[in-house]
Amino acid sequence: MKAARIHEFGHSDRIRIEDIAMPAQGPADVLVRIDAAGVNPVDWKIREGARFKRDLPFTLGQDFAGQVIAIGEAVRDVEAGESVYGFANGAYAEYAVVSPDAIASKPISADDATAAGLPTPGLTALQAVRAIDPKRGETVLIHGAAGGVGSLATQLCLARGARVVATASARDAAYLEGLGVAQVIDYKTQQFEDEIRDLDAVIDLVGGETQRRTLAILKPTGRLVSTVGLVDQARGIALMMKRSPADLRELARLVDAGTIKPRPTRVLPLDEASVAQDMNQEHKTSDKLILDVH
Repeated sequence: MKAARIHEFGHSDRIRIEDIAMPAQGPADVLVRIDAAGVNPVDWKIREGARFKRDLPFTLGQDFAGQVIAIGEAVRDVEAGESVYGFANGAYAEYAVVSPDAIASKPISADDATAAGLPTPGLTALQAVRAIDPKRGETVLIHGAAGGVGSLATQLCLARGARVVATASARDAAYLEGLGVAQVIDYKTQQFEDEIRDLDAVIDLVGGETQRRTLAILKPTGRLVSTVGLVDQARGIALMMKRSPADLRELARLVDAGTIKPRPTRVLPLDEASVAQDMNQEHKTSDKLILDVH
């Protein structure tokens, strides 16, 4: 089978498309055919060796949508032929062996490309919003609101009746306003702390000095959750997304109900995995980047 792999950490030119053996399936495993794989920042951070060190050689990617080909004898509640989405260790490949606890039935209303773009950003957004628990009428600031996580978190907060203020680039202002964002602050030309104060909650997807400045305008009782670490350990929740089949099912329900609408996808072939990672790393598109695997 074809797979996008690395034999050493480094730049995207380290990625090789190789023919490798089919993965070995155990009694508690599910064998899936991967039809589409999502491209996320964590993918190129792993490739660079910056996060989650892996033994080499290593097949890249974690988010996918595809079909169950076979199930191990100890697996329950998963059927051969089922269309699923979720997490694989090595999603940039034609097949993968996955845990039944890392997948769920994909949204009925979503095609493979859309579903493949959901697991990591979708569960991160779902868990971040759950952490701040926004109430109707509260003001929530979302840093990086137009990205994969931010756009979904924005919609989840709006669905709860919160007033959302967003920091983003000017090119994404119309998109965010179309979702119902009350105020879009261009982080390149405006200082957000000059525009808003007395925040009830913050979802921070940027971190660093941006988060430090945010703390000054957060209410004493305000809640902050960050996916990129805390500058003050006493004032916020550091979130690391947890893989959860229950959350994957909830995410699929929200998509099928129309509560959240994922950003449009841009699909590239598996052979262009390095191009897709570079585009993601360099923020060259607002679309969700997907690899067409099969």
